[in-house]
Formats: sequence, C-alpha cells, structure tokens
Amino acid sequence: MFYDLVPAELQNDFDALLNDLSYLPEQVKECCPFCHQINFRKIRQKPLTFRCKSCQKYFNPLTKTPFNRLVPTIWLGMILTRRIEKATHHTLAYELDCTIDMVKRREHALIDYMQQHYPHFHYWYTQIRVTQNDMLPTMIEEQYTALSKLIKQLLTIEKFPCHHCQSDNTVKIGHRTGFRCRQCRKTFNLLSKTPLNKIPHPEQWQPFIALLVANNTNKTIATSLNLSLSTVSKWRQIWCETMNNWGYAELAVWCNKKQ
Repeated sequence: MFYDLVPAELQNDFDALLNDLSYLPEQVKECCPFCHQINFRKIRQKPLTFRCKSCQKYFNPLTKTPFNRLVPTIWLGMILTRRIEKATHHTLAYELDCTIDMVKRREHALIDYMQQHYPHFHYWYTQIRVTQNDMLPTMIEEQYTALSKLIKQLLTIEKFPCHHCQSDNTVKIGHRTGFRCRQCRKTFNLLSKTPLNKIPHPEQWQPFIALLVANNTNKTIATSLNLSLSTVSKWRQIWCETMNNWGYAELAVWCNKKQ
C-alpha cells in the first residue's frame, strides 16, 4: 500500500496533496487568473469552463497552475501513487496506454506543484526517486553511485602530490580542492584545468546531481536550490561534460535529456 511508503510526519501533506488533485479540476476560482477581476460566468459544466466579463478570456480551474491542459486529471493521482510504489515511467505508460513523455510531463507538473505548496513532501519525493535502486536503470544507478563517491572523495581529500615538484608534503587550503606545497611553496588546484573549476558552492554539487538524475527540469532545480535558471543551465552543461570525461557517458546522456 502506497500509504505505508510515506513517512508518518508527511502523511498530512500527502493526504492534502491527493485531496487537491481530486478537487482542483472542479474548484471555482475566486477571480479571473488573467485580470484578477471577480466578474466572470460559467459557460460550460463539463469540462468546467468560465469566461471573464472584464478581459473576455476563457479559463478553467487549472488555468495558471502546473496542471493546465494535462487531461485526464485522474492520471495525476495515479502517477503520484504509482511512482511512490516505485513504478517506472515505462510501466506507467503501459498501464495508462500513453507515451512515456506524457507520464513525465505530468510528473514534472506534480513536482512543481509540490514545490509550491508542499515543500517538505517535495524534498522527500525528489530524494526517494534517486535513492531507491529500482527507480533507475542498473547502469545509471551504478554510475550515479560511483560519481557520488568520487565527488565526496574529491572534496574531502586532505593531501595530494604537488603538481609542480611531486612532493607529498602538501596541505589543503580553502574549502574546495586547493593545496599548497610545503616543499616548493607553490599552490595548485585539482580542478584548475577542468570545467568544474567554474562551478562554485561545492556543498550544492551532490544535491544538484541528485536532482539531475531524478530528471527534474531546470525550473524545478532552480527553485529547489535557490539558483537562477541560467546558472542551472550552465551547471547542467558542465556536469554532463564532466561525467562524459570521467567515463560516465550513459549518466551524462541521462542527465542531459531534461532541459
């Protein structure tokens, strides 16, 4: 049962989210989502549609939400619960008799809605999608695990042979991968000649890659990590290039498919 897979402290958020998905398509808005005037009238019951008397635009309960035009809306709750049960996109596409892109588009809308209204549930949901092994193809899971281990080692290493005189008598400086050689007194950086040298905030590297692997859009990543869209786009490009250079070609392709 999917309820048993949700932590107890998030059950209320989960119930509220499912309730939203059930009633959003039928909820009457308080005002026009375009001009914010309250003078509008219902022109159709199924699907529920309104027309604003002020701006003359048509709208429905899902207008200006992440779920606009994503019909049938009953799929949203099904996708949410089945993904919590660890169903893959391929499985859901088969069960709903639709394309994989249609499943992914709806899940990304769900993630955007969670981010806006249920941030704690959003954080848990986006994390379990990359920490449960059977949520990812085996090769992607293996490469993601290996890359995470490599990044951790890279950022925590305390000694490294000097790039100039090859002495082992070095000391780490700064918070990243900079070192000073006590023998020749020169400094060096392990990332100085790599694309990663252009990426600041190493404490966000692991969360960023986790969101990439989870196939989040740039907008969702930017919101989750409080980054600009241009920064996320740049980081995605650099990390995918780095993955490819480090021998994780399949992971690079996987992470580069959501722009």
